[in-house]
Amino acid sequence: MVAFSCFGALNGSFFTSARLIYVAGKEGYLPALFGRHNKTLKTPLNAMCLQAALTIAFIVVGGGFRSLINFAVVASWAFYFLTVLGLVILRFKEPGLERPYKTWIVTPFIFCAVCLFLLCMPIIAAPLEALAVLGFVLVGIPIYYITQTAEGEDRPLIFNAIASLISRIRGRPSPGAGWEAVATDGDEQVEMSQQVRTSR
Repeated sequence: MVAFSCFGALNGSFFTSARLIYVAGKEGYLPALFGRHNKTLKTPLNAMCLQAALTIAFIVVGGGFRSLINFAVVASWAFYFLTVLGLVILRFKEPGLERPYKTWIVTPFIFCAVCLFLLCMPIIAAPLEALAVLGFVLVGIPIYYITQTAEGEDRPLIFNAIASLISRIRGRPSPGAGWEAVATDGDEQVEMSQQVRTSR
């Protein structure tokens, strides 16, 4: 019964992860190819194919299915912990903030404790894999700041070169290159139009 119940969780996780890749492609954090949906199936087929390819690569290149589980557990539960911890912090920093739903404060503490337990178990069992996951997540921080620097803000030339290269891979112009986002009539389309500046 437990094995059969896993299929439901796997199904939800598979489609949720594919949608995350799809939205990342739409927002420009991944190549625009992954931000498109199949017109016939009405599903983010490209995002699902990328997810399947990454899963197979982790299993083949890594230490097998067990390594994949350790990678997934450490990465996912770390962010679950940070998300609920943010709820606890906001409850104490802004107690009077209007909220659509106010949970019992004990529940987040219990959840954070369970998260820490589920994080510590794979870290103790496979510390090298846990460090690899941490490094993989931290690599995204400099990439984010390189590509999301505000227009007009000074940054090293190497950052501009890297941002331009990443923008070409994503299929979108780099920020601050005279382009701005313009929404179109379609519910799924966001285009980049060039700003026209006239000098008087």
